[in-house]
Amino acid sequence: MNAIAAFFFFSVMAGMGLVLRVQAARRDDMKSRVRRMYANTRAAIWLRNSIAVVPLWATGAVLFGSLALWPLSLAPFIVVPAMGFLVAAFGLSYRTPAPFLPAWLRTEVEQGLIPVARPSGSDWLTFAIVAALVVVTLILVPLDLIQSRRT
Repeated sequence: MNAIAAFFFFSVMAGMGLVLRVQAARRDDMKSRVRRMYANTRAAIWLRNSIAVVPLWATGAVLFGSLALWPLSLAPFIVVPAMGFLVAAFGLSYRTPAPFLPAWLRTEVEQGLIPVARPSGSDWLTFAIVAALVVVTLILVPLDLIQSRRT
């Protein structure tokens, strides 16, 4: 039961992000919400640029949620791509301007109507912490798998 709930949670989260991106291209009220979020300098850069990297983190979230539905022997083959998508989404959100911005938002940024979202000092601290965790995970998880197969 919990596996279905986890899959449902991550799938709904991914679906909401994708719907937001599609609806923002069609509805003016959604565009204004996305503009406010993108221009909010107090928000973290990965949150401000989340509209740009929705396809990546949505894919990672669905893969991560589906992990509970697969046999444990297949877990590494699902976790690795899922984490790859999530880490890529996080890393690419720091690019200025973010890749994969919706066309309407990219046009407004290029015309100077909205300032380009740039990372602040605290954003770089967050990036350093997440990068360190990713590196440690990339080292420790394979070592743990190797050690568990020896016993």
